[in-house]
Amino acid sequence: MSVNAIHVRHLGTALFAVLLLWSSGALAESRLSAVEGHVVDPTGAAVPKATVVVLNTRTGEWRMTKEQKDGQYRIEGLPAGRYEVTAVSQGFVRDDRDVRINPERESSLDLHLGVGRGSGPVVTALHQGEPPGAFEELYIGGEVLGPDGHGLAGVRVIAENLKTGETHATTSDSAGLFVLKGFPTGTYRLKAEAEGYRAQYRLASPTGYGSYSRPQAQFHLEPDSK
Repeated sequence: MSVNAIHVRHLGTALFAVLLLWSSGALAESRLSAVEGHVVDPTGAAVPKATVVVLNTRTGEWRMTKEQKDGQYRIEGLPAGRYEVTAVSQGFVRDDRDVRINPERESSLDLHLGVGRGSGPVVTALHQGEPPGAFEELYIGGEVLGPDGHGLAGVRVIAENLKTGETHATTSDSAGLFVLKGFPTGTYRLKAEAEGYRAQYRLASPTGYGSYSRPQAQFHLEPDSK
């Protein structure tokens, strides 16, 4: 075989490899999706400059964006999976939603922020007039449940500030409950992990004692199939 023939053969093999890699990347990119919608207050009016966070509850990967002046938001490049979508804005009660992202199909999800002291976290400014010291220490509370719906003890829960990277950790008690104290304000990614179970992620924001009536984060751990 001549040198030129060998060169052409090698060139053809290299070109085929490049085309194969390109097509694989294009296929993977084509299977990504997006979630979009509006952030509104109880009257239906747009909430300007709200922050929207999308978290994959299986992998812990997250995206954050500031919605536009008209209340619209859009987050692209999301692999298929189950996500938690959270909207926060100063002076409002946050809204948390669960959504399943399907490949090559965009999801529409409107987020509704509340006002006052409802069942979710509220900013300290709304607590003016409360007894001194009532909301000096912020915390995140929640519960970890097993496949049977009962609380799981000894589960490690780690909270990471999405802006600073600062972390706090604790362990769930005999009833599956946990509390993390001494937080600055912000949005946190929570991870619950235990031997024999698949790790799960949630989003949460610290609040003051007495300002909500339900867990800020609830985990439902499933056995690890590995």
